[in-house]
Amino acid sequence: GDFNVPFDTGHSEASELVYLLETYGFTLLIKAATRERACIDNIFANFNHDSFVSELVDFGISDHLGQLEHNIDNKSLIRNLFRPIIQEGFIKLYNDIEIVNWIFEDSIDMNIKERFEMFFCVLEQALLKSFPEKNYLERSSKPKKNPWFDESLRLMREQLKLLSEVSKQYNRAEDLENNRRFTIQYKQAIKNAKKVANDNAINTARNPTKCMRNIINQKKGTEENCLLPQDFSKFFAQVADKPIDKIPRMTL
Repeated sequence: GDFNVPFDTGHSEASELVYLLETYGFTLLIKAATRERACIDNIFANFNHDSFVSELVDFGISDHLGQLEHNIDNKSLIRNLFRPIIQEGFIKLYNDIEIVNWIFEDSIDMNIKERFEMFFCVLEQALLKSFPEKNYLERSSKPKKNPWFDESLRLMREQLKLLSEVSKQYNRAEDLENNRRFTIQYKQAIKNAKKVANDNAINTARNPTKCMRNIINQKKGTEENCLLPQDFSKFFAQVADKPIDKIPRMTL
């Protein structure tokens, strides 16, 4: 976490904090700079970390480096590479392109193909520099994919991300309205997809009643709040009472 005290300078507050945590069996693990030139973020562990290694990772979303502690003997961990497209990168890209000397585009010593390759190379280098590659570790055993989240929802999610970025960047009324409307459409599409998936699961289950109860319990959460069989039966036994009570009674 962000302790906001410089652990790498012998600062009195940092020393007191480390000493206090050491009295409870915790050991400081991070000793490198986590923000600019200061080590103000750290991990304290109260277990044997001989087989663990600490690592600093720049996810590109904060001015603090992320701190990771992972087991070097755990072969289930894999390293993933990604290239975050963030606003800071766009600013760097615009600035770099603005100062490029494009005189080669009019050079008579180069043919069209050579000029295009030079143009493409300039853009490629600017992009790679503005949006540097990052990495992170995760376990190879990935969680199960939601059965209701299909390709159409994935495309809608990507479109919503784009609309959200545009509305944040330009803050125009029409962009904000488009983002709001599409958000409503996306949420409704998710509800419909979940409904279809639940219907299919119930209709194809060997025990539809049990499957229905499990779906309801998953929605409700913890076991303490789970719907019991008697509650399930009671609901359907009494569900008709309210409509019946609303029927006007005949008078003689």
